[in-house]
Order: sequence, then C-alpha cells, then structure tokens
Amino acid sequence: MRWTRLFLLLLTTPLLAATQPFDLRDVRLFDGPLRRSQEVHARYLLSLDVDRLVSRFRAEAGLPTKAEAYPGWESVELPGVAAGFYLSGCSRLWAVTGDQRFLDRVTNLLDQLAACQQANGDGFLSATRGGRQLFAEIARGDIRHTGGWMLNGQPEPYYALEKLLSGLRDAWRVAGQDKALVMERAAADWLERNVAGLSDEQLQRLMACEFGGLNWVLADLYADTREPRYLALSRRWQHRAVLEPLSRGIDNLPGIHANTQFPKFSGLAARYLAAGDPVDRRTAEFFWDRVAHHHSYASGSNSLAEHFGPPDQLAKRLDTNTGESCNAWNMLRLSGLLYQIEPRASIMDYVERVLYNHILAAQHPGDGRVCYFLSLKSGTAKTYEPLTGRFACCTCSGFDSYARHAEWLYAHDDDTLYCNLYAASTVQWRAKRLSVAQATAFPDDDDVRLTFTCAAPVAACVALRCPTWVGPGFSVSLNGRALELSAQPGSYVVLERTWRSGDRIDLVLPRTLRAEPMPDDPRLVAFFRGPLLLAGDLGQSSAVPTLPDDGRPAAALVQDGPLLAGVPLVPLYRVHDRRYVVYWERLSAEQEAERRRLAAAEAARLKALESRTVDRVLIGDAASEAAHGLTGERTNTGRGAYGEHPEARWRDAQGWFAYRLKVTPGQPLALLASYWGRELGARTFDVLVEGQVVATTTLDSSRPAAFYDVTYPLPAALAAGRTSITVTFRAKPGNTAGGLFDLRVVRPE
Repeated sequence: MRWTRLFLLLLTTPLLAATQPFDLRDVRLFDGPLRRSQEVHARYLLSLDVDRLVSRFRAEAGLPTKAEAYPGWESVELPGVAAGFYLSGCSRLWAVTGDQRFLDRVTNLLDQLAACQQANGDGFLSATRGGRQLFAEIARGDIRHTGGWMLNGQPEPYYALEKLLSGLRDAWRVAGQDKALVMERAAADWLERNVAGLSDEQLQRLMACEFGGLNWVLADLYADTREPRYLALSRRWQHRAVLEPLSRGIDNLPGIHANTQFPKFSGLAARYLAAGDPVDRRTAEFFWDRVAHHHSYASGSNSLAEHFGPPDQLAKRLDTNTGESCNAWNMLRLSGLLYQIEPRASIMDYVERVLYNHILAAQHPGDGRVCYFLSLKSGTAKTYEPLTGRFACCTCSGFDSYARHAEWLYAHDDDTLYCNLYAASTVQWRAKRLSVAQATAFPDDDDVRLTFTCAAPVAACVALRCPTWVGPGFSVSLNGRALELSAQPGSYVVLERTWRSGDRIDLVLPRTLRAEPMPDDPRLVAFFRGPLLLAGDLGQSSAVPTLPDDGRPAAALVQDGPLLAGVPLVPLYRVHDRRYVVYWERLSAEQEAERRRLAAAEAARLKALESRTVDRVLIGDAASEAAHGLTGERTNTGRGAYGEHPEARWRDAQGWFAYRLKVTPGQPLALLASYWGRELGARTFDVLVEGQVVATTTLDSSRPAAFYDVTYPLPAALAAGRTSITVTFRAKPGNTAGGLFDLRVVRPE
C-alpha cells in the first residue's frame, strides 16, 4: 500500500505543468492579514456540525439521520452542496495548520458518506431530493430544463454532484485520504453509466442547467488514475454553446450568468495539463483575459446581479449586487491552473488584487461571515450572509476560499522557486533541502526580507515578482549588496546562485498612491496604495461627496491622512459595518449644480406627495403593518431590490396579502403602489378593494432598474360611507403578487 500510495501521488503531477504550487503542508503563514483571515475562518469551520452537513445524504440513502440538516440552501435549494466544500476547506486547513481537528472532520465526513454510498450500492451518492428517480429519468432521455436552475424539478443536481466530487478529490490530493479516491472513482463510474445512453444533443441540452466543473473533476481524476475513460467522459461534458465562441476569440459573455461558466474553463485548463490539447489552453486563457481585463472592477471581482455585461462598460454597473464572491474564488482557481501552465507575473498581479480587495474585503474579521456580493455602490455598507442560517453558494465556496491563502505565495519548477505574494511566511522546498523565511509587515510596509536555510549549499534560481503597481525606488539587495536590476514592473527578478544558510534577500516595494479611472467613464475614479484598493470611510453616513473636475490629476486631490474630500481613505478590506465609497465621481461646477437641482426637485416631489397622502403603510415595518391589519397567505417580506436599495422593504405573496387603510369620504381618492422595475419571474396579480377587483397588474422585468409608481383610482362606490377600506393583492395561479414597496391612499394632484 505504501508503494501504491507513492505511485499515485506521482501521477497527480500534471504532465504539462511548467510550475507547481508547493504542498500546503510545506507553507506556513505568520501574523498578517492573510493569517488572521485564515484563523477566523478556521474557527468558523470548527463550529459547524458534520452530522448536520451529511444529514441529507443519509436521508436519501435510507439511513437514519443523526441531526437535522442546516436550514436555507442546505434544506431547500441545494441540499448536500456544503459537504463537498467542507471537505475541501478542512483538508486545506489541516495541511496549512497541522491541526488534527480538521483531519478528524474530513475522516468523519468521509466515513458517513462512504456508508451512504455503500447503502446505495452502485456508487451513487447524492443529497438531491428524490435523486434516484431524477437521475433515472435523465438516463432515459427525459430531460426537463425549464430555465434557471431547475432540472427535472430539482435545482442543479449535476452541480451538486460536481461539488461532492471536488471535495473527494481534495480529500485525496490535499489530505491524503485513500478512501476519498475510491469513493470518487465509484461516483464517477456511476456518472459514466448515468449519461451513457444520452446523445450528444441531449447532453448539450442537459448542460444548459448549471453543472459546475464536471469536465474539471473528471480531467483531474484522469490525471490521478490514468484511466482513459475519465478523460473521455471529461470531453463529453463540453458545453459548446459557451465554449466554442470563446475558442474562436469571440467574447460571448455579455448577458450570461457568470458563476456558471468559470469551472468549465478551469476544466479546460486542467484537461490541458493532463492531456495537452492546445484548444483547451487557448480557450481558457482567452476567457481569463476577457474577465480579468475587460469585465472586472477595481476590486478584481466581476458581474452585476450574477451576470456579465458588455466588456469595458462598467460605469453603470455599480450597485450593491456587484462582485459575487463565488466568481472571485473561481477566478483565483482558474488563475492558479493557468499559472501552472505558464508562470506569468501578470497572473499573480491579478491574484493579489482579488485576494486583498475582494476575498479579504468580503469576510467579516470578527466571526467569518462572508458577503454574497461585495457592494461597489457609493454610500452603502457590506451585507454579510448568516453563519448558519442560509448556506448560500458564496458561504459554501468560502469554506474553500479562505483556506487557500497560503497556496498563492510560492510555486516551483525543477530549478526555480517563485515568490509571488509578499506575506510573513515560510516555505520548505524539500527536493532542494532548502527553506525560506519571509519577514514583512506588507501590505502596510514596503520592506520584505527572505532568509535562507539549507542543509547544504544548493544551486537554484529564485524568481521575485516585481508587481505592476511598484513605484520608483524598487530595489533588491543580496546579503546587503544592492543589485542592478533590469526587470520591469509586471515581471520577475531572477537570482541564480548557490544558496547557503544565512543568505538573505531584501526588497523594497514602494507602495505609491495611484488613481484608476473607469474604462468607460474617466470621471469615475478608484484609488490604490500599492495593491490595496482604498475606500472612503463614511462611517454611518450615506452622504457621498464628489470630487472637483478641475483639470488636476485625480491622485493630486488626495490630502495627507490620507483624506479625500475630507473623508479618510482606508483599505477596503478593513472597512466593516460602515458605509463607504470606492468609485469617486468627478464633477464640474455646472454638473454639481445640476445634481443639487435634481435633488431639490425630488425633495419637493416627496413633500408634495406627503401633502396628498391620506394614509400609508410602511411595507415590511412590523408596527405599521400590524396597525394596518395585515393578513395573508403564503406571503413574505424582505429588504432590497435584487441587491439594490438595501433599506427598501417589500412584501410579496404566492397567495395574497391585505391591509386596512383609512379613507376620507366625499372626495376622489386613489391607491398609489410602488414597484421595482426589474422584478423577475411570473408576477401577475389582482388588486382588490373590499373584495372587488379594481385592476390587474403585471410587473415587467424590461423596465429600468428603478422604482416606479402605479395609480389605481378608487371607485367612489367602494369608499362611500366608509372610513377605511381593505386593499388586497392576490396572485394569479402560478404567479407572485408584488413585490410591493410602498402603498398609500392619496388625493388627486
């Protein structure tokens, strides 16, 4: 078994990799923002209950459950998905910390999943509700994808399967658990049988529903076993509608769901590493370039409301639902694979940008909660997912994401150690019997020192990333002697010599202040110091200052402190529980005056509306709704308009809801209802007064992303002799009534 294990470990080395990340057991982080992020994440993962994570698997396998499944997506939308992510995160945290508790979590989860797989009897392993029947239907060619994430009545069953396979892969590769590879192969064999009878056309139709990176895990399984059938199966999971245009250099991303796509391209990169098809490499690299350089914000993250927009047109795509965290995690993973293919400093420039300005920025340092979206709308605050109340996709991908920090620091080939990120840490290069300790307070300080310890003098190259953001004064010294440098920002400084214990390299990385304009609107500007995106800390105020457009360079507007328009500038990753601004708007005196005029006009409009209001329900406010006699069936309330206007409250219903509002007899009146212009789904409903339909409304998602009002005149007969009326919103069958954001009884203008 020992020799078999060694042989299989050797097989996991991709055949066409130019570089390899170090085994995470050979990298340790010391104090700094990456280590602190890792520690708060570790505490969070240890707080979770394995029995609850595996509960739905046991139920589907017919085994008694040991605990109730967690709520939210784990119970409703995507049961079982968290378990795969948990395997990945705990495997990595065991490797980077040596803490046995994480390995115990991995083995406990594997043991319970293995019992479920054994009970199923044929390699099948799923927590999807009614998964046996669902997958059997698909195997017969009965494929019912009605749009969105539903496939044969359940959300994304093949996506859920891929997350499980990914967790098993990581438990094998990272945590060294032989059982995980056996289970992964059994599940992959079952998958092969499941789709064996489907034609290519049927499989393409199936892939219109999100399936994660099945081509990726199967390519990795081929790399781990050298079983050709896994490579063949990986090639079957080739979603041509998305991949083929990009393989020809066509950016077909605008309008499509973003996170669905990333793993498909990581699958191409992994398959190139395993099998060497140049089309796979070319397509993955083109996709990465388009996203990193044409669809991403200053934070390095991308998408609005989970979707890509037109390339290089981002100025009107800044809101509370920009920058999905799953996207950032997935782009980092793709970056790591492409770096193995070709070690380019530009890839690690991007990794650094995303790691500090989205990944760290999206994690609450107190308890490890993460943001689903990282808001870039000026004057807003970050919104965090609950630790155990929802288990949405970005919470689950965070299980893995925040365990990976050490992975990005170093890489190696046969002769060269690459130092890619600067953070207090150590790395052991076992093949060279060499270790390097990195001492630095970066990113708060410019200085970095690398100190070498060698069992014996050893010849090797050390490649030091010279970041694109580095300012004048960048320097490298070896054992106290300054070196003449030819490297340019965005490349590597390569030192080749025989290294001895005590050798040291000192770097100075000047973190200069700079401004980055929005590509399609230079009046919108973000500010950086070195790699760190700076945010204006507004405290609890939502008032966003503007900057003068007076001909001066944007960076010249920053005052000592640093301050911008009197607002402190701090790294975005350190702003929590406060409002902020990232993109600053520069306005001329005339533009500023026009903005004030529009604000005054809106204030006057609202004042006039208040003067006409007879009664108003504050939607979603418990006291106001109770005072207005709220009743209903299958009705819900919440905040925000698809990530926008987080203070705005709404109510909707698949059944109905009703209020009692005051009226003044003897004068014409109307109902005024406020809706959001981009409501999704079927939303046709009746508006009733005293049980009589006065209007039927359909909310049209093609409207602008803004609130709008609909006025419903009140028939005089329905209000006659009354001091109050009952107003009901009742959904048509298969529809939703609302969301309703405001409801008033008003007098005519």
